[in-house]
Amino acid sequence: MTTLHTPEFLFKDAEELLSAAEFELHRPQENNALHLACNHARLSITHYLIGYLLEHDVRIKSPASIASLQQQCQIIDPRFSVLNLDNINCRYDRPGKRFCTQADKVTACYEAALQLQSIILDPVMA
Repeated sequence: MTTLHTPEFLFKDAEELLSAAEFELHRPQENNALHLACNHARLSITHYLIGYLLEHDVRIKSPASIASLQQQCQIIDPRFSVLNLDNINCRYDRPGKRFCTQADKVTACYEAALQLQSIILDPVMA
């Protein structure tokens, strides 16, 4: 497994993407800032989920949408079922399909990434 595909690398990258999303959310409300925040938050979620699955030696099933990755994680740890992805329009799409430019949608995605980060960083299973 290359260094780029290790859980450690993906978790570190997810944290950096989450920080970048937060930075973009605090910039003046422009479509570019929201677009970037959306992209960073969504990639952060994806990297956390894939990293978690790899950490548990789970082969990722296609298509690898956020919703399907969450379902695979739920099999390992039921805490993933409380992850609220309802406001993320792209949760059923593969990465790169579309981006939100609505502040409330982007904020919901960012908050979901924060919630996911807390699940990943707290190894205690419910």
